[in-house]
Amino acid sequence: MAEDRLQFTFEQGGRSLTVGANDFGIIDYSGIEGADYKISSAERIRGVWSRYTKTRIPQRDITVTAEYKKRAGKSEMRLFLVSFFRPDEEGVLTVESAGTKRQIPYRVEGFAYKQTNIHEKLQFLAELTCLDPFFRSITRTGVSIMTLVGGWKWPFTLPFKLRQYGELKKNILNPGDVEAPVEIYFQGPAARPKIVNHRTGEYIQITRDLTASETLYINTGDSVPEIEIRTEDSTEDGWAYVDPASVFWQLKPGDNMIEYSAGALRSKGVEVFYRARYLGI
Repeated sequence: MAEDRLQFTFEQGGRSLTVGANDFGIIDYSGIEGADYKISSAERIRGVWSRYTKTRIPQRDITVTAEYKKRAGKSEMRLFLVSFFRPDEEGVLTVESAGTKRQIPYRVEGFAYKQTNIHEKLQFLAELTCLDPFFRSITRTGVSIMTLVGGWKWPFTLPFKLRQYGELKKNILNPGDVEAPVEIYFQGPAARPKIVNHRTGEYIQITRDLTASETLYINTGDSVPEIEIRTEDSTEDGWAYVDPASVFWQLKPGDNMIEYSAGALRSKGVEVFYRARYLGI
């Protein structure tokens, strides 16, 4: 049954390997249940206790021990495993547990196999390091905030409805345990385009107008945020136009009311994409 299934699928270098089904059984594993926390504190100038400053979630270490269940083909499988678990490129681990699937990027920190003779079953141990400790949802969620609603109807009947402009905001639910970075596509035309997360009051704005053929692309990822102005034929770096008070916000867990403004111009709308992030599975 799906509720009882536990599977690990490793994807690396264009190849994949699944354990917990088919030819491999899981012997042991660790590191997927939750995250480690490191609390920082500072001593008070007066008093005998310390005060809390912040909580940091360090990298996640995952280990998987599995066994090749077939008797035939052990030599070929051993060579495959050695070449598969390479330390020089990033992989993606998909974990399915009790009907839930989540993913996390990894690097191979260690690999070893055990087979003392040709009659013994082949076992291996994979040690993974996940520099980003959060699991992500398998699929990316997209939310459209569109200004134009309704539309022309043909043939016309009286009274008929013209296209109308709707609200420039929408609530986005982040079901994850922690903040989720977003990718934003803000379609022109727009005067000094701005997008606000009312949950935090933070906004991102550029001081340059967008034409009808331009799209403002924003990525608020943890490593290096991106901001670009794109057309079908070109991409321009947008950092020179960023309003100094802008904050590259992320979706807080729960409800986030997102609103955009395009000045006196009528933008075609905004699309927000994200993947929820979790502390474990």
